[in-house]
Amino acid sequence: MTNKKTKIVCTLGPASESIKTLTDMIKAGMNVARLNFSHGDHENHGLLIKRIRQVSKKLDRPIAIVQDLHGPKIRVSGLKDALTVNVGQEVVIGKDFRLDTKVAHSIRSGQQILIEDGLVELEVKSVRGSRIHCVALSPGKIRNLKGVNLPRTKLRIPILTKKDIDDLKFGLKQDVDYVALSFVRTRQDVKNLKKLIVRHNPKKFTTPKIIAKIEKPEAVKNFDGILKE
Repeated sequence: MTNKKTKIVCTLGPASESIKTLTDMIKAGMNVARLNFSHGDHENHGLLIKRIRQVSKKLDRPIAIVQDLHGPKIRVSGLKDALTVNVGQEVVIGKDFRLDTKVAHSIRSGQQILIEDGLVELEVKSVRGSRIHCVALSPGKIRNLKGVNLPRTKLRIPILTKKDIDDLKFGLKQDVDYVALSFVRTRQDVKNLKKLIVRHNPKKFTTPKIIAKIEKPEAVKNFDGILKE
């Protein structure tokens, strides 16, 4: 099949940044190279983009480059040592540990808080000021700087952080083919990214396409509007 619609997307990192490895991956069928901007710096990403294009040209195989923006990641803070929790244990966010983003004004009782990719699951019982009173639904350890996901909470925070905007400017200069937007909630999030691309794109004749990552129930509910953008 010469005109296949299914593509193989590979996330690249330190283990796959050499010319040899990139050559092997493209020969094996990689069509799209994903660069995760949650990690690495502009210097490393720039070098990797240069190598991808170098190998792509040599093999005469077009490879699309996706810049995956970090997004508004929430993390555990204020813990020196890991906090061990058991099922049914009360956990108070704002007392036992903190989050690096203010969410108390957005969260409601009955909603979930998932820590470290769901290794620890909490259920919100009440919110009193800046403190969120929860009960543990699963046992585990809560560690500092681990990621926090609020799948059913409508967060009132910007979809793009300052880091994301700086990364986007860099990606536009590198002429990436796609920009992936994390934690999309509504079509307005996509509109805002479009405006930033128009404002900061140094190459007005080429515009990267947008990949809206559907990661929250709110995005599923608003899927039709997001798709229209």
